[in-house]
Amino acid sequence: TMLAAAVGLFLQAAVGLTLEARWRAFGAKAGAPPRNVNQFDLRGYEGMRDDDNRTPRFIEAIERQLAVSAAAGRGRVVLDIGTGPFALLALAAARAGASRVFALESDGRVAAAAREAVAAATDVPSGLVEVIEGLSTEVSLPEPADIIVAEVVGNVASEEGFVATMRDARDRHAAHPSDPASFIPCAIETLGAPMSYVMHHPALGPAGFDWERVIADEPPPHFACSYRGLQLLAEPQVLESFSLALSDPLSPGQRLRSATFTVASERIAAADAQVYAELMRARAGPEKQGSGTRGTSGDAAGGPPSAAASACAAVAAEVAHSFSGIGLWPRLVLHRGGTSALGGQARAATDGDTKGGGAQTAKPKGAPGAATGERCQSSAGEAPPASSPAAAPGHLLPPIVVNARGEAGEPSRSHWQTVMPLLSPEAARVRAGDVLELRFASRLDADVRVPAEYSLQVKTRSGASLAPV
Repeated sequence: TMLAAAVGLFLQAAVGLTLEARWRAFGAKAGAPPRNVNQFDLRGYEGMRDDDNRTPRFIEAIERQLAVSAAAGRGRVVLDIGTGPFALLALAAARAGASRVFALESDGRVAAAAREAVAAATDVPSGLVEVIEGLSTEVSLPEPADIIVAEVVGNVASEEGFVATMRDARDRHAAHPSDPASFIPCAIETLGAPMSYVMHHPALGPAGFDWERVIADEPPPHFACSYRGLQLLAEPQVLESFSLALSDPLSPGQRLRSATFTVASERIAAADAQVYAELMRARAGPEKQGSGTRGTSGDAAGGPPSAAASACAAVAAEVAHSFSGIGLWPRLVLHRGGTSALGGQARAATDGDTKGGGAQTAKPKGAPGAATGERCQSSAGEAPPASSPAAAPGHLLPPIVVNARGEAGEPSRSHWQTVMPLLSPEAARVRAGDVLELRFASRLDADVRVPAEYSLQVKTRSGASLAPV
């Protein structure tokens, strides 16, 4: 028996493992009828409204593009797709100088609330904002829109029907379909990275927890982007990318993306330190919380670590060397920036110029530490600095980017969530230098009411094993 086990571990190290996950957006079941698109409760809408990383940047992008349109002698008609109960971005466009605003909303009750919000906005002229009930893919506008705003971006960027919505908007509603800058956002991405999950460790998760059920349930676990129980093991990579440039046909159907991740020693060290600090703070209790760094855990400075500190260090090291799944989160490019020019187009920045900063939070369901809802309620964060939308000619405008997590994938506050499908009831043990080969597939329908389907397959090399960590 010992020989067979040894042979098995040797084969795992030599051949590696293949781990898979499949799911449908919003937990839809196979064969289910088309859903009413993207229904969020009021708290979800409030979370989007109060996300200080998202909302001010959308407003800044709207103000900037309206200024560019005015300087170029273009029209200033704005279409807001999915306006929500507060008609937030539609009213922002009206206040920023739009000549006319169409605010589309597919849910009748939400559309009624949006009309009330517009009527209550005493600083916006009556009739400037028109709320229209219906799907953007099914309604016809009285006139084309010079600027199209559509925050239909999910936790996995494509899951709220961005491709079908924006393909149709570009074909039927856009006055300037060849100009990506007339769309906000002008590009979106899904980023992904292998992650360790602290509650997946047998010493830290609930006793007897049914991980098989979590794996079988749809949708997969969602976590607040600020949740520190998830730690990246490698640098994030782009797994989905969509652009409003005409070079991207935004075609429905199946898309495949491959990525190779190398487990990084720096990431393991950072995860080890973070988990150790959290464990020591939890042990100390609220009255004695200190830095949680090694060597200062209640012992005399410079003295030997206590038994508790040693135990925490051992568990932290195991968590830092464990792989539970691939975390996924969105990134939005609202405006690529460039050189401001009166009467002409701004020079577009390159993709490499559009890296953005962090975002806001969620609440505990499903897997331990997981969050509730498709998106979560945010809490107040620090608003980004505003820049003048009407910059002088020749002034370099920075890109406007929203990252659900930090630029390097670090925890950050956001109303978006990190989606992490668990790949096994037990975490795989990994080491620095191990290679994880990922194939990420999505199937996106031409009908926005048909949920997207996703799958990912991970093959490990260089000794990752499913031995309990």
